[in-house]
Amino acid sequence: MLFGFFQALGCFAKQYPEFRILCFAHVSLGIATSLLYSSFESWMVVEHEKMGFRQEWLNETFWLMVFSNGVVATGCGALANVVANWRGFIGSAPLISAIVTALLSILAVKRTFTENVGTSPSLWRSIGHAVQCLSDRKVLLLGWTQACFDFSVVVFWYLWTPTLVADGREVHSAVIFTRLIASMVLGSIITACLLQGPYFFRPESFLPIVLFVGGISLFFPAYNHQEVKVLLWCFCVFHTCVGIALPSLARLRSLYIPNDRRAAVMSIFRIPVYFAVLVVLIQGGLHEKLDNSTIFGTAIAGLLSGAGCIHYIERTRGLPQELPLSERP
Repeated sequence: MLFGFFQALGCFAKQYPEFRILCFAHVSLGIATSLLYSSFESWMVVEHEKMGFRQEWLNETFWLMVFSNGVVATGCGALANVVANWRGFIGSAPLISAIVTALLSILAVKRTFTENVGTSPSLWRSIGHAVQCLSDRKVLLLGWTQACFDFSVVVFWYLWTPTLVADGREVHSAVIFTRLIASMVLGSIITACLLQGPYFFRPESFLPIVLFVGGISLFFPAYNHQEVKVLLWCFCVFHTCVGIALPSLARLRSLYIPNDRRAAVMSIFRIPVYFAVLVVLIQGGLHEKLDNSTIFGTAIAGLLSGAGCIHYIERTRGLPQELPLSERP
C-alpha cells in the first residue's frame, strides 16, 4: 500500500515544472521503487511457505513474474502512447494514468493481500539483523552480484538511446523498446526451460554464463557503436540475459536469505547501486568527466565479477538441500 501511495504521489508531483517539486517527486518515486523491489517479493515468499507450497514451485512463480512484467510493460507503452494524444491532457495523460493505476494497486492490495506480520523489532535492530546476515559469505557475494546486475541495467537504460542516435542517426525508439522487452520475455521463457522441465538446472550452474554473455554483449556498444544492426542485436542479447537473470537471482535470494530479513537485506543490496548511479549522473552527465565507454566498461566489469561470485557459490554449494527458510538460522 505504501508503494501505491508513493508512486501516485510522485506521479502527481511530476506534473508541476518546478525544480523543488520535481526533486520531491523523484524522492517519492525512489521510495516506491525500493518498496517494489523488496517488499512484494518478501511477502510472496513468506505466503508461499505459509500455504505449504513446494519450494520448487517458486521457480515457476519467478519466471512468470518476469514474463508478465514484460507483457505489461509492452502494453503500458502502447497505452501511454495512446493517452498522450488525448486533447486537453497532452503530456500529463500518461502520469494521470499511472496515478489511477497506483491507486487501483492500493485497493487490490487492501482487498486481496493478507498481512504476514511477525515480530516487530525496532528499525536499528532490523538493520542490525540484516548486517548480521551479510556475514554469510554467500549472501554477501549474492548481494554484490545483485548490485552489479542492477547497476548494469540502470546504465543500459541511461545510455541506450544516446548510443543509438550517436552521429545524428535516426531510430524508432518505440519499435526498439518493444524488441528489448520481447527479448526479456524470451529470456524468462528460457529460464522456465532451464529451472523446470526437461533440464532442472540449478540457478548457480548457468547464471555465471548468463552474466558473462550479458557483459560481453555490452562490449560493442561500449567501444564500437557504428552499426545500428550490431548495436540492436547486442542490446537484444543483453535483455535476453536480463530476462534469464531476474528470476534466477530471485530464486537464489529465496534460497540464501532468511524470510524475516529479506526485505532489509535487499534494500542494503541497492544502496551501492544508488550511490554508483549518482556518481555516474554527476560525473558523466553534469560534469562530463566520464564518457559512455567508461560507464559501459564499469557495467561490464561488474557483470563479469558477478559471474565469478556465482561460480564461487556453485563450487562451495555442497550437498543440495532445500530446507524451509523458516527453519534456517
